[in-house]
Amino acid sequence: MSRLPNFKIDNDVFGKKGESLFESYATRKKYTIVNVTEDKNFQDKDIDYIIILNPEYNIERILGENLFTKYSAHKDDWVSVEVKTDTRTNATRNLVYEVLSHDNPGCLARSVADFIFYVAVNDDATQIYSAWMVNLKRWRTWLREVSPELNKEDAKNLPVRLHNFNTYGDACLNFLCNVDVLVDKGIAVKINI
Repeated sequence: MSRLPNFKIDNDVFGKKGESLFESYATRKKYTIVNVTEDKNFQDKDIDYIIILNPEYNIERILGENLFTKYSAHKDDWVSVEVKTDTRTNATRNLVYEVLSHDNPGCLARSVADFIFYVAVNDDATQIYSAWMVNLKRWRTWLREVSPELNKEDAKNLPVRLHNFNTYGDACLNFLCNVDVLVDKGIAVKINI
């Protein structure tokens, strides 16, 4: 039986596992990445990694500069990635788009990342089952198309579901999006990890 999420544990244990998997994936793909998980400027934007697209950048040189200022000024030379790790995706086949969390915008609603590296793990983080690279802009556009009013009644007939997740007694609102639909729509790509 699955356990209820504990966001502190999930972030500490499962989140670190997801980050490690992204780094392994990026290494296999020979991407030049910068881990910005500890940089407050990027944390506020819900960005975990930067993939450097411009081969002219010297990684040692840019790390000594104000990376966020440089990132903001040269956006076409970078791709940003937020890593999300979920213990329920294997059972539900849903990726969660958090609209509202504890009366604040949810993590994906406020993220300015270009992509979400979405990892599904089992409850004890010992085995990784699946991962997807999700284009966040396409995901948001599609959600607006299929559910323009964010209405619970309308959502019953859509390929997404609204779900109130009330672990702490605060208002939370999530879209549960079937991953196979997201792949079919070109919003997500299955990653072999």
